[in-house]
Amino acid sequence: MGEKRDLRRIAGISMFSKPKDLAGNSAKAKEHIARGAEAGAKLVLLPELCLSGMSPDAYTAAIRADDDILHDLAATAKSLGVAASVGFFERDGRKCYVSQAFLHNGKIACVSRKIFCCERGGSDGEEFHVVDWNGALVGTLICWDLHFPIVSRELAKRGALLILHPSCYSGKERTGTVGGNHNPNSFQTCTRAKDNGCFFFHLNASGKTVKKGFVCAGNSLLAAPTGGVMARIDYSPHVESMMVADIDLEAARNATSRKWMMLEAERTGLIKYLPGRKNPNPV
Repeated sequence: MGEKRDLRRIAGISMFSKPKDLAGNSAKAKEHIARGAEAGAKLVLLPELCLSGMSPDAYTAAIRADDDILHDLAATAKSLGVAASVGFFERDGRKCYVSQAFLHNGKIACVSRKIFCCERGGSDGEEFHVVDWNGALVGTLICWDLHFPIVSRELAKRGALLILHPSCYSGKERTGTVGGNHNPNSFQTCTRAKDNGCFFFHLNASGKTVKKGFVCAGNSLLAAPTGGVMARIDYSPHVESMMVADIDLEAARNATSRKWMMLEAERTGLIKYLPGRKNPNPV
């Protein structure tokens, strides 16, 4: 009897968005979702703020988490037989969040908010979410959240086998990278995947920003639960590149089961005690 497998094809496209052009960006998002579906993907990831665009005042184009634009995209994704993840500025009362909607079965299945928000006019998210994607739990963290290991760990604790990481990192074009050391694709993506025993899908936007000389330059990467690189988009500031890969979620389930003891057995109490202070529960 063969080894159990759960193969699924996923795609990410480094979409370039125009600031505050919700109609134009939404139309382009539909095209890219179709592009991913044509490649055989069952899940298509688009970048952070792909609907709102990125600029100092892009938050003024914020929409609600149940906006018709999102419902329309969800219907498009369903008609193509895929799930999709799209980014936008979300308006909730007087607060504005950097959010990512997971669209599945024609519905807005989940909206994740950036926990550590650094955008002008943005608020910090306060909850961690995972969503069921045909029997597999998927989590989302957004851009800057990558730099805080607790976000990935909380998603893994909630059972995420795949973590989506849409971003809109930018840097000076002449450097050939996205912000030099600020570019996470070389090591942090692989580290988060390895530490948490899950697939980790980092997707960055492409295109020039409103800041002169700066670009979002692709540099995207998919890491396996072992920490190995499965697929990548290299420096591509002027091309909306697509990354497609087949993942075996059973490998993540096995990796998670092996690491679960480590996740549950974290000796979090140790961090409460500084050197020289007595630990009431010594090992």
